[in-house]
Amino acid sequence: NLGPLIHAQWTTHGAADTSLLDSTFQYLCFGMTVSVASSAACRAFNVLCASCTLGHLDKQDRQWVVEGVVRVAAVSAWGRLALEQLLHSIFSRLAVPSSPTPSHVPMELHALGTVLRFLDAPSAAAGGPALTQHVVDLSWPHITRVASAAPSLPLDGTDLLLSFLLLV
Repeated sequence: NLGPLIHAQWTTHGAADTSLLDSTFQYLCFGMTVSVASSAACRAFNVLCASCTLGHLDKQDRQWVVEGVVRVAAVSAWGRLALEQLLHSIFSRLAVPSSPTPSHVPMELHALGTVLRFLDAPSAAAGGPALTQHVVDLSWPHITRVASAAPSLPLDGTDLLLSFLLLV
């Protein structure tokens, strides 16, 4: 539960103080280079990245985090778990009780598009084409729900939704 802990501390102390987050990322990056610790460090890194996508990151920084998680997941035996954690954070923001918050839709669709764009050819160790199909199967109900709400989205959300559907 390192990711939620670090995220909670970061939120409490303000996103302006990134020293705890920076130190944790450096520690986990070092851990990934140590063979006996690499698996645990990779999982902790993924949880931390997924947790950090919940807030406090601008669109570009969030895209880099999402892209990094997907690139690592696409070649890792635990890739399916990593992607499910990442997608859960995206889906949770799209799944408010009656409809998605229009201001969140463009950013969440952008993140989801990033996941699909960088998951076009996962390694056999990660699950190969079956992993991509699994992610599409998980994503599709959320995409169709957002598409059905498209008339109520702000203009940039509708445009992004149409672009996203063309990508898929």
